[in-house]
Amino acid sequence: MAYVVRSGTTGNNEIVYYARGDGEVYAKGSFLTASDGSYKDNIANISNGLDKIKGIRGVTYTLKNQDNALLTQNDVERNISLDTSSISKSSVSAEIINTIKAERSRKKAGFIAQELEEVFPEAVYTLPNGKKAIAYSEIIPLLVEAIKKQQNEIDELKQAKWVKEERQRILVEAQKEADGIVKEAENRIIAMIDEHEITRKAYDQKTEIIETANEMSREISKGTKEYADSLLANTEDVLNETLNKLGTNMTEALNLMQISLEDTIKTIQNSRKELK
Repeated sequence: MAYVVRSGTTGNNEIVYYARGDGEVYAKGSFLTASDGSYKDNIANISNGLDKIKGIRGVTYTLKNQDNALLTQNDVERNISLDTSSISKSSVSAEIINTIKAERSRKKAGFIAQELEEVFPEAVYTLPNGKKAIAYSEIIPLLVEAIKKQQNEIDELKQAKWVKEERQRILVEAQKEADGIVKEAENRIIAMIDEHEITRKAYDQKTEIIETANEMSREISKGTKEYADSLLANTEDVLNETLNKLGTNMTEALNLMQISLEDTIKTIQNSRKELK
């Protein structure tokens, strides 16, 4: 059996809603749940959403007592035409019947109500027969908070990664700068060594030049002294010769001249000593 609602448009028998006897429900539109704030009290944020989601086990399963082998075309047509007796039955092809059989036989996906109740009891309800049911739509807020928490963690990881990469970049730049400073220092040391070598060579050349100049000065001084001594010696000889020629004929004159000549000779001798 099924409860079927069809479109009210003239000439349009499209199904817009049905609820079958096996519990399957279909709606062409949306299932709406009253959620206006004025209906609610004791509102609180969902905490530990990610931890709760991690504690939920998703499973696949098949429903018990689903005997699809006996499903016939008449069953399907009867289920989809019970909205009114004035609407004729719709023909359902064998292909669709086989597809429906396959879909009813395949595994479904969901949660075990008892397991979910231990983690998130807000989405689990107890039926009059004692069985458990899940309001899957009420798990959506939990998923939203879990995703937000996970995104925050992702953002923190991204931030941490950025900080790590930025720190690495700064270290690399600092290392490059340090290498540059070391290289510059090495170049300066090499330049200083070269400069010191040039200075040393210049100093050696200066010393050599000074020694050569001193040697030349000594040679010049020696030559000058020898030349002066030679001139004085010649003068001394001329004066002695003149003194001898005067003889006795000019005794008085000689005496006067002798004194003068002797003084002159002494002066010359003193000068020669100074030269030596």
